[in-house]
Amino acid sequence: MDDSEYRWWLRAVEELRDILMDVAQNSPFRYKDYGDIRLRLLKDKETAPLVPQFIKSGRSHDELKAHLSGIAAGDGSYAVRRRYVAEQLAPLLDYIEAKIIGSDAAPHQEGVADSLSSLDSAEVTELWAKAIQRCESDPEGAITAARSLIESTCKHILDVSWVSYEDSDDAPTLYKKVSKELNLAPDQHAEAMFKRTLSGAVNVVNGLSGIANQYGDRHGGGVGRGKASPRHARLVVNAAGTITAFLVDTWVERKK
Repeated sequence: MDDSEYRWWLRAVEELRDILMDVAQNSPFRYKDYGDIRLRLLKDKETAPLVPQFIKSGRSHDELKAHLSGIAAGDGSYAVRRRYVAEQLAPLLDYIEAKIIGSDAAPHQEGVADSLSSLDSAEVTELWAKAIQRCESDPEGAITAARSLIESTCKHILDVSWVSYEDSDDAPTLYKKVSKELNLAPDQHAEAMFKRTLSGAVNVVNGLSGIANQYGDRHGGGVGRGKASPRHARLVVNAAGTITAFLVDTWVERKK
């Protein structure tokens, strides 16, 4: 999608949010507008993974009302339901806004997003958007999101490939299992140039994991710990995007 399409989506999702707010507080329901936006969201491979489950399954006013009524009852229930609607749509809106903000940025980011959308994973899509969005304002958060992107992508591929892993496995361990499953492990190739390249990818993942341990916001920092800058975050995020896109593209080719 180009910038104008993302801006259209932003207006459409904001309208969808308003429609659901009406349902949450028993106001008139705009069925046609809701149905049109819902179907377009579900049809688009880029936005579909980020659509909340209650919208995916909610085809009618009664289904939506039943779901939202179960969120809260009694005094103040309208406010609780409205907050729930806003929280559920926040990842999708954040993703679209990140695309608009970064529309003049790297085509590389667009390519990564296209590749990752093949996984049909809302978590992976959201982590990539979050990593890009935080590079300038929250470098440590961006670095953490980049490591989580690698971990989540690897786990998704392992899950659909019926390969087991431990919840405690870190990014290098998960990458090693995925690379073996996808025939990307250095020792699975005889040609020197491929072995060097694939070994380089392993080193990149190990390095990114180490940077995240040192500079990410998942762990508390001790005395004298350095602080990440936006340039560090851009390096980590772009490298993580390249690695995960390569894994997903390879997985898609192997499925064919």
